[in-house]
Amino acid sequence: MLWILLILSSTFHGYCLVPLVKVGSLDFLARFFTGWFLGSIGTGLFLYIISLLIPISAFLTIIIIAIHTGSAFFLLKHSHKSKIAIDSNPWFLFLIVFTAGMSLRYLGQIYSKIPDFLPYLMEPIYEDEISFINSLFYGNNRRRSNIMYYDNPRASTFKYPGYATPLLYAASLMTLGASYSDASIIICFLNTMAACYGVYSFAKKYTKWATITTIIFLFSGSWAAHIYYRASNRNDITNDLVHQFTPTHSSVWFQPFAVLLSMSKSSSFSIPMSIFAVNWAPSLISPILTTLIPSVTTSFATFGLLSGIPHCLPQILPFAASLIIRLVPFIFEYRPLFREAEMRGTFFAPLIIWFIAIGPVFLVVFFFGWLGLLQNIRLRNYCYASLGPFLLLQFFREGTDHFANAVAITAISLPATIVLFVELMRRFSQFPKDEEYKGVTIFIMTFTFAFLLYGGYLTINRIPMSTTANTVHRPLFNMKDHELTRAMIEKIPNNAVVFIKSRRLHPIIHAGKTAFLGDKHLIWATGIKFQDKYSLIDEMINENATAEAFQKAGVSFIVEEGLRGFGLNQRIFKTIFQNSQYKILAV
Repeated sequence: MLWILLILSSTFHGYCLVPLVKVGSLDFLARFFTGWFLGSIGTGLFLYIISLLIPISAFLTIIIIAIHTGSAFFLLKHSHKSKIAIDSNPWFLFLIVFTAGMSLRYLGQIYSKIPDFLPYLMEPIYEDEISFINSLFYGNNRRRSNIMYYDNPRASTFKYPGYATPLLYAASLMTLGASYSDASIIICFLNTMAACYGVYSFAKKYTKWATITTIIFLFSGSWAAHIYYRASNRNDITNDLVHQFTPTHSSVWFQPFAVLLSMSKSSSFSIPMSIFAVNWAPSLISPILTTLIPSVTTSFATFGLLSGIPHCLPQILPFAASLIIRLVPFIFEYRPLFREAEMRGTFFAPLIIWFIAIGPVFLVVFFFGWLGLLQNIRLRNYCYASLGPFLLLQFFREGTDHFANAVAITAISLPATIVLFVELMRRFSQFPKDEEYKGVTIFIMTFTFAFLLYGGYLTINRIPMSTTANTVHRPLFNMKDHELTRAMIEKIPNNAVVFIKSRRLHPIIHAGKTAFLGDKHLIWATGIKFQDKYSLIDEMINENATAEAFQKAGVSFIVEEGLRGFGLNQRIFKTIFQNSQYKILAV
């Protein structure tokens, strides 16, 4: 449990940094969660810099703990004292306890059986994260060769397109004995609680029903309560009712609590950090948090939002320059979010995708939102400021999938949308003067809220069940897979490139070695253009292949599966490991 010291020391260090930027009356939770962001992401940045020279290790992590602790006590002794305030509203306390209980229960369900059983939606996230983390321990990223970027462990010759700082922090926890599940649970739990507090603080400025707003933001299931009652949807366990409807059909949206805050380290940091950046505006903490947001798309959108908030533009301009450096390794394409819907023949696709994504909320806000904005100038200014980034996110994607855009829109647009929705429903319920009519409007409002939350309940309970979707007969990784992982760690050098069968969840992700080409669908989703590798594959995978063909591709080892493998010329290889399922060949 030594890894808990890193959580405590990094958060305490960040907690002590906050008064240096904003001195005065502080809410304890605002300072605590901001300290968590500054401490954890700051640790990740430090590891990013130092890993150019020194590999991540337990010794290095202990030194970081000592630095955090010493700096925190120095700051605590010499900084200005600030008054700490705590919101004593009983509904807020209920919200915190309820969200904490739901989060711990859900995180325990989805992480308890990793890696043998994974929720269907989590498979690509897990493959990306665990392959990168293990490459820091056993692979080419143990000591970073490029001064700016990490290598991509799933596609040789390419740079890692993900967000390293949250994973570097998770890796530092793992050096002290935490498992991937332990690190994920504590990180996602703290970020979920931060998002809960951040949305509540945001909503409190604009509506009397801040608690209901936060609950709907976190737990709304869109149309899930309706979709569930079709037998084909109910029987397909991989259908989470919000994003993945069939193996080939998905929406542009993800359930915020169940997926964005609980599965991906990057998105679980990015969403609350963006919300906190808005809440701290116009203080200096706001652009600092925005710069540190792991997701480049969310950071870009948050800078755009802050530029439209009064008195923020002069402060954010120096920090916004950091985007120039951060945009380099990421692949942004003009690929509208409604592209797939239009290709399926959907009329008014730019609107329909959001009708599907957020359900009844869309109908209320689309038709009646202007009424709420007329009477709330501050909320209107915020919505206008977020409109530009939101529209840009409709047309440009990071990679080819929707995930990064969904994270950014959840961070910058969803809080205001839910606030507007709840406030409109509140006014609607109080509009009639006659008691009978008022009873009808209250019933409609209550039914709408219950419909959204029941859908969220269905989604949150279905996703952990999808761990058995494709693993009825055996776990995702059996004993032979684990034997192969150990053999690759022991027998293959850190900087070697391995040719494998291109498929999802190959055991190489646990060995941290660099694959020539991993799962093509997942790599394509990141936007990487790997078509040039096909000509090299044709030269290598044939009976007349020579050692020169593999050297040209930079491949030193091959992992064959099954009885026939790749049908290679065995004369140019040496078998260094073999079991009944796999064979490792050295060129």
